[in-house]
Amino acid sequence: MDLAFKKRLHEHCSSLIIERIERIQNELNSAQESIANDSKSTAGDKHETSRAMLHLEQEKDALQLADAQKLLRILSQINLVKGSRVQMGSLVQTDKALFYISVALGKIEFENQELFAISPVSPLAQKFLNNTSGDSIAFNSTNYSIGDVC
Repeated sequence: MDLAFKKRLHEHCSSLIIERIERIQNELNSAQESIANDSKSTAGDKHETSRAMLHLEQEKDALQLADAQKLLRILSQINLVKGSRVQMGSLVQTDKALFYISVALGKIEFENQELFAISPVSPLAQKFLNNTSGDSIAFNSTNYSIGDVC
């Protein structure tokens, strides 16, 4: 685990978020087109219910888009240097798993490795913060031994 790997992982995480943003934007555009193309029907209440459902879907997509854009903004502010203590942007190798303290993306498959991208405000990341290689932490009845911090 080296700095070059961490930089490639960081770019991969950015790509995942950008893909999510593009998907949500496409859904928003599709919903907008549906609303624009929806002509007044003779069904009355049925038509209004349909429009209301489309608006609700649009609002949900807009919230998801804002969340994804926030994740991308946070990720872009991470300083990709190697430090000895676990901090925002650290790649933490433990005896249980590999963790990227960055944004909450969950389990990621990257370069034939399974790892977890977790937010620094998550309870597990809070336990890791400021620890160094060789330290151990306990979380939910599980002990983690920190091997390498990059």
